[in-house]
Amino acid sequence: MGHRVLVVDDDSNMCQLLEVALKRLGHDPASVTSAAEALQSLEDQDFDVIVTDLAMAEMDGLELCRRVQEIRPGLPVVVITGQGSMEAAVASLRAGAYDFVTKPIDEKLLAPCLARAGQARVLQREVQRLRKEVGGGRQLEDVVGASSAMRRVYDLVGRVAPSDASVLIHGETGTGKELIARSIHAKSLRKDGPFVAINCAAVPANLIESELFGHAR
Repeated sequence: MGHRVLVVDDDSNMCQLLEVALKRLGHDPASVTSAAEALQSLEDQDFDVIVTDLAMAEMDGLELCRRVQEIRPGLPVVVITGQGSMEAAVASLRAGAYDFVTKPIDEKLLAPCLARAGQARVLQREVQRLRKEVGGGRQLEDVVGASSAMRRVYDLVGRVAPSDASVLIHGETGTGKELIARSIHAKSLRKDGPFVAINCAAVPANLIESELFGHAR
C-alpha cells in the first residue's frame, strides 16, 4: 500500500530523484527544499512519512525531527545522509527519527524502510481511534450539521447530558437519533458504563417492559 510521503532536501535535484523513486515504489510523494517549507506543509496537509536530508542550511534534519515531533507526535521521519557514521545515526534517533538511511540511496533498502514507517503510522492512527472510542464513545462531533436548528440540538445535549433527567429523542428515520443518544451518554456521568441500544420494534409488546425495566417472579 502506498503512502503519502513528504521529501525534504535543499538540493532540488535530489528531491526530483527521490520523487521519481518513491513513485516507482508506489507512493504518493511531494517535496520541498527547506525545513521551514516542510513545517508549513504539515499545517496544510497530512502525510504518512517524512523523508529528510540531514545536512541542510538554516534548519538541519535533526532540528526538523524535533519540531515535527512537537507539532505532529508520532509522524515517522526517515533521515537520509551521506554521513554513514554511528554518531549521525544515534543523533537522528535521539532527535525522534524513525529510521536512518545513507546515501547513495538503494531503493531495495528504502522500500522496506518506508513500508515499516508507513505501517507504523497507520497502526498509530488506529490506536488513537480505538482509544477515543473506548475512552469516550461517540462524541457530538460525529453528528454533521451547522444550521441554527442543529446548534440548538447541540446546546440541549450539552445541558441535559450532565443531569439525571430521562430524555426522549424523536425524529424521522435516519435523522441521527441514536447518534444524539450516544453523544448524551458520552457526556453524562454514566459515560464509563455501557451504552445499550435495543430495537423495541423487534421485541414483543408483552416482553418490552421486562426487557427495559426487568421483572420479578
